[in-house]
Amino acid sequence: MKGYFKKEPDVLISNSELKDLMLNIGSAIRKLRVQKGYKCAEYFAYQYQMNRSAYYGWENGKNISMKKLILVCEALDISLLEFFQAVKPQKRIKKNRQDFTIQSMAAEPPASKYGFKRASGN
Repeated sequence: MKGYFKKEPDVLISNSELKDLMLNIGSAIRKLRVQKGYKCAEYFAYQYQMNRSAYYGWENGKNISMKKLILVCEALDISLLEFFQAVKPQKRIKKNRQDFTIQSMAAEPPASKYGFKRASGN
């Protein structure tokens, strides 16, 4: 049953790709804030009643919840769709990894996979 929910290794995002994506999101927030006329992030956060240190972190790639992202988008007068269109993710390169599928897992018994031997029934 577990095998049905496994993701293909090529679909998983690496830590470095995730970090780059978070930085791209932060850069988009910063760019949109400046375009709206707010040069100072602290003043923007104060104006829209956001925690200024948390807001500073979001612009610098720290984790942001969807709820907070929605509030930031409302303050920037932009929809979530428009925001994510402004985020420029880098193109992913597929990695050559072994293809883990249910069929490949079923072809090899788990005992031999981990070097265990079956007990004889004496």
